[in-house]
Amino acid sequence: MNGPMDQPTPGPRELGERVIYALLRPAARLALAFGVPVKDVGEWLQMAYFHEARARGLLLKKVAAILDVSPRKAALLSKQLKHNFLDVEAEVALPRRVEFLLWAGPLSAARIKQALRDDERAIDKALKKLVADGRVKLEPGATPRYAVVRSEFRLVDEAGWLSRLDGLDTLLGSVANAAFARFFGGARDKARSFARTAGLRVREADLARLQQLYSEMLWPALVALDEAAKGDEAAHSIEVSLLWGPVGALDEVGPQPDGET
Repeated sequence: MNGPMDQPTPGPRELGERVIYALLRPAARLALAFGVPVKDVGEWLQMAYFHEARARGLLLKKVAAILDVSPRKAALLSKQLKHNFLDVEAEVALPRRVEFLLWAGPLSAARIKQALRDDERAIDKALKKLVADGRVKLEPGATPRYAVVRSEFRLVDEAGWLSRLDGLDTLLGSVANAAFARFFGGARDKARSFARTAGLRVREADLARLQQLYSEMLWPALVALDEAAKGDEAAHSIEVSLLWGPVGALDEVGPQPDGET
């Protein structure tokens, strides 16, 4: 009898297809629950593909070639992206990225723009917002530099839906990074990544203890690790995600079995 360890490892292309498929299924699960047509999901996937390519600094002509669409279609995608999906990027994601960059140490506006490669006006707006929110301060000097007010800022804003969408994007980005490192990374990447899911039963009265576990034990430990890395140029930038939710939360939402096969 063959066990899991006897299964042959698929080639890079097949493995890539299977990993991508696994990452797409949660999106399909939500789309099915809300009754979203497959056509709409396909259009959003194309938009996300375009968004990611542009975020890497690729020119519109090259993005059109990668997506195998006409320059006119690429221009239309660019317009749709700006009008429909960049509100999260402009209002929340860019300020978060600027603040994360400053955790390593104070930087001038010019250095920040050089590192992020975003629109300079958008970065200026993000810096202004961070200063106004008290998350970043401008240190005077021959070359003024921006610095975080406190490095352990948690960037939590449960009340704002844009902030929650940005948090979801960050979480799923962490999942993608971990998946790539675990399946396709070398020994060094695998050693710097970790992924585990624990399934358990919890009493209603004990649910609050999960949040307490994070706030009182895990978060202080993460802050201490970050503090110890200050000034160490060899320190690694990593993302740590911890999440939990009810098993089968989506199973009864959307189309239900009708007895047909």
